[in-house]
Amino acid sequence: MASALEQTLPAAEIIVIDDGSTDDTAQVAASFGPRVKYIYQENAGLSAARNTGIANSIGDYIGFLDADDLWRPEFLATLAGALDSNPGWGAVYCGNHFIDERGKLLYQVVNKLAPPTVLHEILLDGQFFPPSAVLVRRTALERVGTFDQSLRAVEDWDMWLRISAKFPFGGVPQPLALYRMHGNNMTRDLARMQASMFQVLRKHFGDAEGELQTWSNERQRAFAGVYFWLGLAHFQRNDHETGQHLVNRAFTTNPDLAKSIDTFYMLVCANQPPGYVGDLETLHLEQNEQNLFASLHSIFDDAAIPERLQANRQTAYSLANFALGLIAYRKRQLGKARRHLLAAAAAQPKLVSDARWHGPFWKSFVGNRLLDAWRKQRKPGGLGPVQAIAPR
Repeated sequence: MASALEQTLPAAEIIVIDDGSTDDTAQVAASFGPRVKYIYQENAGLSAARNTGIANSIGDYIGFLDADDLWRPEFLATLAGALDSNPGWGAVYCGNHFIDERGKLLYQVVNKLAPPTVLHEILLDGQFFPPSAVLVRRTALERVGTFDQSLRAVEDWDMWLRISAKFPFGGVPQPLALYRMHGNNMTRDLARMQASMFQVLRKHFGDAEGELQTWSNERQRAFAGVYFWLGLAHFQRNDHETGQHLVNRAFTTNPDLAKSIDTFYMLVCANQPPGYVGDLETLHLEQNEQNLFASLHSIFDDAAIPERLQANRQTAYSLANFALGLIAYRKRQLGKARRHLLAAAAAQPKLVSDARWHGPFWKSFVGNRLLDAWRKQRKPGGLGPVQAIAPR
């Protein structure tokens, strides 16, 4: 609540919805004085709580700050400014930084943007953002409706799909939302997450019935995105058998997964929990390398996979080596970096013209001492396009 009150652009109103809590929420809200409006309701879930807030608000722009999360002081000024400058946008999102229970910044920052008119396509792949990272135009909610109260999780993904299908949905890269990870995150309840995700899939794309080749591209991508996310979630829990089954199903459902380097970044980091994805200090590259190729063998050594997926075999192994080479380079394992980058280029020669390939490849010859000196002149960063967003 304090982060909402400390905005450089003061909020027109701050509404606290107490969804049947048994703690001292009412007293805490009252301690902030008349700027905070407090509303109590019997426990009805996140969607109902957000809908109560929407119904009792008067502002043109509406933000959703969950109790776990925080806004940086520039959140409202930046996102409201983006909506002011782009009157056709239905909503805008920002980057988000993961924090732990005590508010300490974790490694993972998500600030990858998509053009406003194609965000719907990105959302199909399961790459979405927490509610606290979004500011929505009221007129957009009036057109698409409020949150679906039948959903017990991922109601935000459902909402972003609906908005992005009707309006351009813009973004700003600054990580102005702080997304807290702790033992009470709904992502811990994987069964509930899975049930709700498939409920959203059925709502927007239909049941998982019929031959895959008869499915629309949107349907294939959406189902594959959920299978892939669930597979990664099981890998993080050391349930490799279930995780591999789901990842195989993702590739079979959408063979184009094998043509994206992001897929292989995420598989290399599959055992790292949200907030730590891409953390080089905790990433055990040798073990993850073995796991990645075991995963690829499981997918492509199956004679029953579709021809369209089998046709992507060489590309998949090339991009897997490419991802491993870039990560090894960042970990300063330069010999390993060269080996994987050479293997990637041997399978896909056009990679040598990719700046992401030839820069690390040639720098891998200079040695760690010179590489350290070069890096001191650059701003440190993460692995790049790792986008393992955990929905709440």
